[in-house]
Amino acid sequence: MDEVGAITDALARALKDIEPPPFHSRVTAAVGERPLLPGVLTVRVAHAIDPSVDIQTAATRGAGVQLCYEGLELTRSVLRNQAWDDEGGTEYKQDLLVAEVLVSGGFHLLAQTGVVTDAIDIVQRFGRTQTNLGSLGHRHEEKPLEVDVLELAVNTGADLVMDGLPASVRAHSGEIARELLDYPLPDPEAVETVDSHLDALAAEARVAGANR
Repeated sequence: MDEVGAITDALARALKDIEPPPFHSRVTAAVGERPLLPGVLTVRVAHAIDPSVDIQTAATRGAGVQLCYEGLELTRSVLRNQAWDDEGGTEYKQDLLVAEVLVSGGFHLLAQTGVVTDAIDIVQRFGRTQTNLGSLGHRHEEKPLEVDVLELAVNTGADLVMDGLPASVRAHSGEIARELLDYPLPDPEAVETVDSHLDALAAEARVAGANR
C-alpha cells in the first residue's frame, strides 16, 4: 500500500475549497511540515484488522487525525515560540487562524466516526495544558500531545472496521503510541517497528468481533 500517497491525496481533497487563494496557500504550506505518521498509522491499523479495507476511506480518516495534529502542533509552536507584540501580532494571529482551520478540517473528517469524542477530549486536554503552562513546566512533564494523537490514530483505524471499540482493543493504542513516541514524530516508515503490536491488536479485534 502507498499509505503516504493516499494520505497526501486525502489532505489535498480536505483543503481544496479553502478561500481566498493566498490563505489556501498558507494553510497547505503548514500541512506536511511534520511527518505523516499519524495518518499512515490510521491506515495501517485498519488494514491490519481487515486487509480488504478501502484505502481511500481509511486515508480520509487518517487525514482527519493528521489535520488535528498539524493544527494543535502549530498552535503549540506559536504559543511557545512566537511572542505576541504590536509589531508581530498579525503573523501570530494568522498562524493561529491557520491552526484553527486545520483542526476544524480534522473534525469535519472525523465527525461521523466513533472516535469524534476522543478527538474532542484531546483538544480539551490540550487547551487545559496550554492554559496551565506556567505550572506544568517543560513539554515532557506533560502527557505528550503526540501520545494522544497516536492513540487517536490507532483507534480511528480500528473504528473503521469494527462496530465499536472494546476496551481490550483500545488497550493496544497506548502501547503502540508510546513505542512510536518521539519529538518530532518519526517518519511514516517507523510504523514498521510496531508490526508485532499491530498483529496483536488485529488478533484482539477479531476475537472481540467474534464475541459480539
